[in-house]
Amino acid sequence: MNPSICCLVLSFVPAPDGVLHDAVDVIEVNRIYGDNCRIVLEQVIFWRWSAWDDHYRVAEWRMLRCCGQPEYDLRRGCWVLRWWDERDRVRRMVTALDVRRTQTNYDPEIEDREHLPQSARVGFLRVQPAHQSQ
Repeated sequence: MNPSICCLVLSFVPAPDGVLHDAVDVIEVNRIYGDNCRIVLEQVIFWRWSAWDDHYRVAEWRMLRCCGQPEYDLRRGCWVLRWWDERDRVRRMVTALDVRRTQTNYDPEIEDREHLPQSARVGFLRVQPAHQSQ
């Protein structure tokens, strides 16, 4: 099976194992350095291609210490990152065909907000709270 189709299909398959599956185009492991050449922030940025403006746009981001490093999965033919997502209180698996490791003196996620506000981002799948009867 084509790896891009494999990763795309994973984002729509309900997970019987209780893991939310998402797919993005690029997972970026970014280290931001301050004026003193020390790391001030380590983050993972999840990018999706926007056909509307022909650029990658941030879908989501997490602190590196919260989700760890992506690993290449030979069986799936794509990069995979699995972690307990404390923000959404769910186990999550994100796949991508590409990984970038960058070192910058600015925050790419903040910079992307100038082009696409956080409220307009297509983020990760969310767990819907169970409907409570009265």
